[in-house]
Amino acid sequence: GCKGFGKACKYGADECCKNLVCSKKHKWCKYTL
Repeated sequence: GCKGFGKACKYGADECCKNLVCSKKHKWCKYTL
């Protein structure tokens, strides 16, 4: 699953984590196993 942290991510948590650029750039987008 995926957890998105912070309001600064303009994408939903799942979409943000699927986007590696976003998830690496924004530390609040994190994967959870």
